[in-house]
Amino acid sequence: MDIVSLVTSAFCHTLPERTYVVGGHALPLCARCTGVYVGLALAFAWALATPLRRADAVPRRALWFCIGVIFVFALLGFGRLYDVVELGLRARTTLGLYFGATLGVMIWPVIANWFGGVARFAPWGRAQWISFVLLLALLPGVTLLIAAPVPVFHLATGWVSLAGLLASWILANGLVLLWVFRRHRVWTLASRLFTLLIAVACFAGEVALLRWWRSLWSI
Repeated sequence: MDIVSLVTSAFCHTLPERTYVVGGHALPLCARCTGVYVGLALAFAWALATPLRRADAVPRRALWFCIGVIFVFALLGFGRLYDVVELGLRARTTLGLYFGATLGVMIWPVIANWFGGVARFAPWGRAQWISFVLLLALLPGVTLLIAAPVPVFHLATGWVSLAGLLASWILANGLVLLWVFRRHRVWTLASRLFTLLIAVACFAGEVALLRWWRSLWSI
């Protein structure tokens, strides 16, 4: 088993019938997980390149929309377990994209503040709303690119989904560590790098724990 399979199998069932295959090569994650982690990576990149990079916490109207997407994702996800809802690959990918993108937009201000040192945010204005709506409108097109039987898109999707998986879990660990140790401490470059190394170590431990849990329950 290579290092990619070692990591991805801890977070995804990678069932062949629910995974995109092009030219005999399967993506490292199933259609739904591919959408989730591509959506997260896309949301972070989008925020960096648009007015959302200095936006404040998500406004209530947008927040309720994001929560609704997360609720639908969870509902249909559990529906799969009970054979209540059976979705095609494109539907799974689209659902995952919206979940990942909305989750990324929700947590972006926290990441920008703690990791980027942003001292002051601006409330959402017209530019932020337009950027948010455009991001959501582009996601169905991203599904078409992911599902297209084109080797270059297939390869790019695999790398982006892996980047999203690694970034999201390591960032989550890093945020928890910063929250625990942030008080009364001046963060230097060395201390940030040390925290990042601990976050990576935590990620490795989570991979081992999840693989053990999946093997125990045959998930």
